[in-house]
Amino acid sequence: MLQRAHRKKTFDINCVDSLGRGALTIAIDAEHLEMVELLVIMSVETRDALLIAINAEFVEAVELLLEHEELIHKEGEPYSWQKVDVNTSQFTPDITPLILAAHKNNFEILKILLDRGAAVPTPHDIKCGCDDCLRKSSEDSLRFSLSRVNEYRALASPSLIALSSADPLLTAFRLSWELRNLAFAEQECKSEYLELRRQCQQFSVDLLDQSRSSQELAIILNHDPEAPPYADGDHMKLARLEIAIEYKQKKVIC
Repeated sequence: MLQRAHRKKTFDINCVDSLGRGALTIAIDAEHLEMVELLVIMSVETRDALLIAINAEFVEAVELLLEHEELIHKEGEPYSWQKVDVNTSQFTPDITPLILAAHKNNFEILKILLDRGAAVPTPHDIKCGCDDCLRKSSEDSLRFSLSRVNEYRALASPSLIALSSADPLLTAFRLSWELRNLAFAEQECKSEYLELRRQCQQFSVDLLDQSRSSQELAIILNHDPEAPPYADGDHMKLARLEIAIEYKQKKVIC
């Protein structure tokens, strides 16, 4: 059927059903890898298929679609998922593959994306006065605030912190404090920021829970990047505990 459509133009291979789903979307929903591969080879438009595969946590399809995107993407042009009409897309324009994978907290997909050079989101300061922030805020201030929440929801992903940070514990402390400040600065999203703050604090506790002995715990709590590593018998400075107190990490302190 696909070959005939290519030769004789008998039907549009990118047609959609009444729900707006194309063949590639349906194949991903059914987790039918062979069909996904066939459709991609036969030049069916991928559109936001990569985001759909990430949302479905279909790892094999994600790898296949990333490889295809690398082949067809031209420098300076938008990616396939960025070309989709915002009125018909399942995802808002601020959602990138990495942000969506972080929202799903999928370690495997995040590692694939980071290994391929995906950039960790860097939200602008809440008081940023750059042209881009001013434009987005004036166009739709609520959408602008929600896009910031989406970025921080990604940054608060335990899997993303673990994969992208050289010091996950300190990163979680700082992000938790930043989320606390944002909760008071953006009242319309206060509950979301406070929930993400709790998530970061819980990640810190879970990280400490991975220590297998009191010796390992002592090494973690006394870690100071500017001082020699802690050894048994050394004076316990508890540098990490002091930082936890500074950033008001109650769960860790308790």
